[in-house]
Amino acid sequence: MDFSQINQDDTRVVGAKPFGSFEQPVAEAGIALFRLREVLEFGTKETEYKGVKKDAKPVSLVFELVHPRHAINRNDDGSFLRNHEVTVRLNKSNNEKAKYMKLFNKLNYNGAISAPAGEIPSFQPFLNAPFYGTIHANVSLANGKTYINLDKDGEYTIGAPSTPATDSMGAPTGEFVTIPVPEMSGKQKCFLWETGVDDATYKAMWDSIAIIGEKKDGTPYKNWIQEAILSPENEALPGSRAERLFKFGEIDLSEAMVLDAELDGIALPGDDPLAALGL
Repeated sequence: MDFSQINQDDTRVVGAKPFGSFEQPVAEAGIALFRLREVLEFGTKETEYKGVKKDAKPVSLVFELVHPRHAINRNDDGSFLRNHEVTVRLNKSNNEKAKYMKLFNKLNYNGAISAPAGEIPSFQPFLNAPFYGTIHANVSLANGKTYINLDKDGEYTIGAPSTPATDSMGAPTGEFVTIPVPEMSGKQKCFLWETGVDDATYKAMWDSIAIIGEKKDGTPYKNWIQEAILSPENEALPGSRAERLFKFGEIDLSEAMVLDAELDGIALPGDDPLAALGL
């Protein structure tokens, strides 16, 4: 469901979740088409760097790779069944040199989203927006795992879904040609920790991040996103609206009816929790 109308630092190993263990094949590096599928804010967590402790506000972004060559598999009619994805984890910051703002500025290539001085902008307005760029694959010497990245030499390689136009001789004309970007195959997820939406919309966002259902062996999928938000490690939880609504039982977590995009081919009964809100 479309969350884009809501008012209001490192890249991950392929398939890995910040608090989960899901694995999937490595995406092909090179030119890619993207849509931002998930924006997840986890509150506040204490971190330590070189012996110095500080509070960080972790954010997880999931970009779905929607070019046909990044399809993991397809339906019988050739349509996408599931695509590769790239997960980027950042800490919220309004420092122009921070990776958070560097990526925000790349996605905000046309300046359509305002970012007032002193405020930390949200990635939520970019949900489902199309992008074009390059992904990079690197093998870690430390653990041998392959990582896919959206940045190279400190700069993000993602932006407007367009390419320079050329004349019949191949010389640039100074104009740009828009690149058509396919729709996503997965479901949008959005949870904003600091937001002025009403309780009904806040609950709808909470429902959208629920992971329910069982694996083929009968064991339940780990509901890692909601569990991380309600974790004691979230220093912003005590006294928060999330604690009041979700930890103290004002909403039954089992009623959330939105599947994680990892659950291919599984359908659950019930209405989309956001449909009544027009989102």
